[in-house]
Amino acid sequence: CRIMARVVSRRPGGQAKSISQPTRFLIVGREGTRELGEYLAQFLYVRGNHVDRLLGFDHVQRVSTYQLGINETGPWTSLAHGVDLVIGLNNSSIDFEAHLNMDGTLLLDASLVTTSPSTEDIEIVSVPSTTLAQAALATAPVRPDGLDYQDLVGAVIFGAALSVILQYPETAELNQLFVRYHRPPVLPLVLATHIGYDWLQDRQMRGKSLTLGVKE
Repeated sequence: CRIMARVVSRRPGGQAKSISQPTRFLIVGREGTRELGEYLAQFLYVRGNHVDRLLGFDHVQRVSTYQLGINETGPWTSLAHGVDLVIGLNNSSIDFEAHLNMDGTLLLDASLVTTSPSTEDIEIVSVPSTTLAQAALATAPVRPDGLDYQDLVGAVIFGAALSVILQYPETAELNQLFVRYHRPPVLPLVLATHIGYDWLQDRQMRGKSLTLGVKE
C-alpha cells in the first residue's frame, strides 16, 4: 500500500539543457528523501524539463519514496517498472532494484547502505558520501551557522545523481537552487555538489569499479 501526493510543475519556455527523452527517477530512504527529490525536481525544472513528482510512503518497507517523471509523454502513473535511476538512502532501498530498467543505475549512499543487491545485471554506484562531505567542509572558506552536516551529505549524493544523468551543475544554478532551501551562504553545499559530481566522473574516466565492496 502506497500513499501518494501529486505535484506537477509546468515546463517553462526558453530554457536550455533539458533532458532529451522521458526519464524516471526514484529516491528511497528514511531521511533526506524529500530534500534530495526537491533538489532534482527544481534543478531539472529550471533547465526546461516538465517534471512530475510523487511523494509517498511505502508501508511494507517503511520508507519514504520520491518519484520523478521527467518529460513523460503518456499518463503519469504511480510506482512501476521502467525506472532509470534509483537512489538508495538506506538498506531497504536495495529491494527497489527490481523497478529499474535493464540499463538503469542503482545509486547508493555508502554511509547508509550496508547490504549488496541480489543481481549483477544493473549498474551499481556506491558513493562514499561522508568522506566527500568532509572534503567539502574542509575546502569551504566559511561554514554557515546552522548548517546540518547531513545537508552536505545530501548535496554530495545530488551531485553524483547529476553525474549519472549527465547534467553538469553550473555554480550559478546551484547558488540559486540552494538559497531556496537554506540560509546563505550556501557555498559549502555548492562545493559538496561539485565534489559528488566530480568524484563519479573521475572514477568513470579511470575505469574504476563503482560497485559495493570495492576498496580504494
